[in-house]
Amino acid sequence: MLSVAIFAKDEEQHLERCLKSLEPLRAQIIFVDTGSSDKTVEIAKKYTKNIYHEPWRNDFSWHRNHSFGLCTGDWILQIDADEELKHDADPSKFLDALNKTPKDINAVALTIKDWRQTLNKFVAESDNVRIFRRGKVNWIRRVHNESVFEGNVVLYKAAHLVHYGYDLTPEQKLKKADRTISLLKDSIKDDPTDYTSLFYLSQAYGQYKNSPDDVVEYGLQYISHKKELGKTFNSSIYHSLAFVYLTKNKVEELKLVIEEALKNDSFDLDILYDWLCYGLKIKDPKIIAVASQRFVYTFENMAQLRMTVGNRFFFRYDLETYAQALYYLSISYLENGVIELNKLKDLFKKLPDDTVYKIKNKLSSDLSKLKIKGLIDESRIITPFNQKN
Repeated sequence: MLSVAIFAKDEEQHLERCLKSLEPLRAQIIFVDTGSSDKTVEIAKKYTKNIYHEPWRNDFSWHRNHSFGLCTGDWILQIDADEELKHDADPSKFLDALNKTPKDINAVALTIKDWRQTLNKFVAESDNVRIFRRGKVNWIRRVHNESVFEGNVVLYKAAHLVHYGYDLTPEQKLKKADRTISLLKDSIKDDPTDYTSLFYLSQAYGQYKNSPDDVVEYGLQYISHKKELGKTFNSSIYHSLAFVYLTKNKVEELKLVIEEALKNDSFDLDILYDWLCYGLKIKDPKIIAVASQRFVYTFENMAQLRMTVGNRFFFRYDLETYAQALYYLSISYLENGVIELNKLKDLFKKLPDDTVYKIKNKLSSDLSKLKIKGLIDESRIITPFNQKN
């Protein structure tokens, strides 16, 4: 019923972990080797007899379509050698869910979490379509290939993928950068309307080359084709530009890209955090309060919001960032509360004594409930702006 399609070259570092994670599925595993010189094929033979050899063609989509064509299951799971399938429930439920999938649904998404061993944490995650009815999908683009299919898609929540492939040495980064950037530029030559490759060029220059000028150049080119891209437009490009502007201290450019991003999606989790950083940079308590509040709300409702934005990574969907936003939300509320209380204190001079007496009594009662004493007269609140660090 279920096939798994994998093609790889020189992946002995990751492959065994990947194939071992597939064992509970009892699926047909189709493995296509594209010219390995290490122990990749030897490892694959331990897990499947369905091993094929095909010379590398500088086209990920061609190999993806080829490997899918060798599968005979009703459903096909696409997984890369540097990924691992993790079950959050009984693996048999994975197969049961596919059996019960309505006929109008031809694709199933899984959450992918990007793990960085060097940082000992997950740095990003996305919901990515990875399971397809056989014969219902076609892959396009030489690199960063995209699945094209008809019908609806659902998210399977009882399993997820962990991706390990971005922990690279400087030499591996350079090699991957040269290959990826070359293939992306070839894709644009093949099809000048392949605007999505502009997005991935911007990402590649940031991820592999550490070239902020190229990130911005290709990012702005990509945004200029937003209308043509329609629903396929990937709004995470705004976060890429905001990160560059924030790092380079280009405050005006940062402001403009955040404004445009919020017009595009007022609940973009990454941009909301960028907005908070912008507020801290220019020391604007109102922006800090609003941005942190919006971030907290979006984070807490992410399960409902994430599937409405299509296939994209989220870089700030983690508890550490959530904690930072809660901190600044709390502090900004306290700071603004002190400002308003001081206004009230000044107003006391113009109010009748009995009114002042009633307000002070009520204020004293309310502050004691919060276990805060003497706030209106002498207490100092630590704010984001009077901290040294």
